[in-house]
Amino acid sequence: MSHDVHQRDPHHSSAKAQALSLQAKPYFIVSDIDHTLLNEHGDLVEANKLALQEAIAQGDIVILATARSYIGALDIYKELGLNTPLIVNNGTVICDAEGYIIRSVAIAPPMAERVFEMFRQTPYHWAIRINDTAHLHPDFDRSNRHFQNERFYRPLDFIHLEETLGDFDDVVSISLFGDASMQQFYSQHDWEAMGLKPSYYPPSHYDSRETMSVISAEANKGKAVAWLRQAMGLDDSPTLLMGDSPDDITMFHLGIGVAPSNASGSALKASDWIGPSSNEGLVAAAMKRFVFKERQKKASKAA
Repeated sequence: MSHDVHQRDPHHSSAKAQALSLQAKPYFIVSDIDHTLLNEHGDLVEANKLALQEAIAQGDIVILATARSYIGALDIYKELGLNTPLIVNNGTVICDAEGYIIRSVAIAPPMAERVFEMFRQTPYHWAIRINDTAHLHPDFDRSNRHFQNERFYRPLDFIHLEETLGDFDDVVSISLFGDASMQQFYSQHDWEAMGLKPSYYPPSHYDSRETMSVISAEANKGKAVAWLRQAMGLDDSPTLLMGDSPDDITMFHLGIGVAPSNASGSALKASDWIGPSSNEGLVAAAMKRFVFKERQKKASKAA
């Protein structure tokens, strides 16, 4: 079920796109963040940053598509100097530069309520995201600075639980945070049969806890990219899509799919080109091969 929560024009945060009417179509460049744009330590590779900034300067459109939340992606977004919409929460949400939702895909309310009750029965700490706000278990560890932003993350005491969640409308994801014992809970349920797409994340540079989440099976990065590209009037633009995980595979059919050499086996198999690892500037290498060289060829032919 799709919800166009805020009817905002995706172009409003991309001034450059409006200057392209007299030029050839810009490249539409989409990159995952972790293990693609960033190295294995969670650092933005300088060559990747410079390549994307060069593309932006030439009028291309750069979009981040990530499993992270808006606030979790914001530092990277700002460091790159972007002002385009973001695809976050594995494609469940498209938001603008300020975090306001352009489009979201919600879990069916009866299923959201059912899953939340299942999560509440565990010893782990839950987070239930309604539109752009994640409501957190009262004892949720908020030491990670991203969780300290009270516009996007709000502790929810049990007294106000029912009042806040209401009819479970517009729930875009439900997550659990815990330790390795959570894997048993994750594996013992058939989430797909419930119409959900599950994900499990081991501890990483982003969060030291084990994390699992479920979103609507109707949501993925590929559908979000396709919707956004059409909404921005760029369906005919040459498209480059870069990522390392099964979630990123859903984007690859929309253009040239690129995976780093350290990607998952399924991403490597589905990609059109396997580049260097995320530690060695995968994004920069792909940009050079598929954007800058192609642009030079076209310029040479035109001359």
